[in-house]
Formats: sequence, structure tokens, C-alpha cells
Amino acid sequence: MATPVSHFQQQPQQQQQPQPQPHIQHVVSTVAVQTCCGPFPKILPAKRRTLAYAIGITILLVGMISIIIGIVGIFTATVYIYGYYSGSSWHYVHRFNPTAWIGANIWCGVFYVLCGIFGIVTRKNISNPHLMNSYFVFAIISLILALPQFGVSLGFMVSLRYSGLGPTLWFNIVSLILSIAAFFLSLASIIVLGSNIYCKNADT
Repeated sequence: MATPVSHFQQQPQQQQQPQPQPHIQHVVSTVAVQTCCGPFPKILPAKRRTLAYAIGITILLVGMISIIIGIVGIFTATVYIYGYYSGSSWHYVHRFNPTAWIGANIWCGVFYVLCGIFGIVTRKNISNPHLMNSYFVFAIISLILALPQFGVSLGFMVSLRYSGLGPTLWFNIVSLILSIAAFFLSLASIIVLGSNIYCKNADT
């Protein structure tokens, strides 16, 4: 018996090629924040350099006055109380203003002077990032030191008002004014440097 011949030939199966999937690109928005020691130029804009220069001169003068007042106060912030005769000589009793002998005006004034110097130099030499870092650091230190200078001056001024040292309270009043001026000048320096360099996004 003859085998029937199929009139239908089997078609070869075509392999389906995988359809290319659309490429989805995931974009992650990142904000690069500059660090104090990062490899970015630490250069203030022209207007801000002039402002930082003016603040540097002012805080330098405040520091110099603070040091001078602190030295003068050691020798002048005293009050004669009484004298008595003992043996073959007279003895005199003086009272000293403790604020002058603590020397807060002197050691705070040194940091104010350094902060002012760096503020002035950064305008002349804008290519050295270490000068800008030093200015920023000493501005923070000056801001911190202005607080104990204010506290010492105010505290002794209140406690010595009725202790016979009234004539020496001029020293405390001047110290208060200097500490307030140094505080706000240092704060202004930190704001100028922070908003334009240290707290500014790297992509802007």
C-alpha cells in the first residue's frame, strides 16, 4: 500500500527576535556641596571682596583698641581705698578691677587682629585658598571669643557697681562695646564667606 504524500510542506519555524526595549535613563539629581578643603576656587565676587576688606579693616581696628584698652586698664583700673601708718612707713590700699586683670580684652583682641589681617590680605591675594580658610576660621574663633569677653565685662560691671570701684567701670563699658562690635563683625564675615564660598552649591 502506497504511503500518501502530504501536499503540505512543513514551514521552518522562524525564531522571533527580541524586540529592543526602550532605554530608560534614570537621572539622579545631586547637589554637590563644597567643603572647606575641596578642590574648588575660593574667590569672592568683586563686590563681596570689597565688603570683606572693609570688615577686615574694622575688626582689625577693634582688636587693636581692645588690646590697648586691656593694657591701659591694668595700670589705671584701680581705686585708692585708704592708707595707714605701720611701723615707720605708710601703706596704701588699692582695689583693682578684676576685669582688667583677667585680660580678656588682650587675648580676645589678638584674635580680632588676626581675623582682620586675613580679611585684608584675602583681597590682595585672591589666588591663595589657605588665606580664605584662615579668614573663615579666625572669624569663627573671634565670634566665639566675643561672648566670654561680653560676659566677663557685664558680670563684673554689675557686681562691682556698689563695691567702691565705680570709677573703674569705664573699662567694663568700653569692653562691652568692643565685644559687641567684634561679635557682629565676625558674624558678618562668616555670612559673607559662607553664602559666597563655603555653603554655596558647586554647580552654581
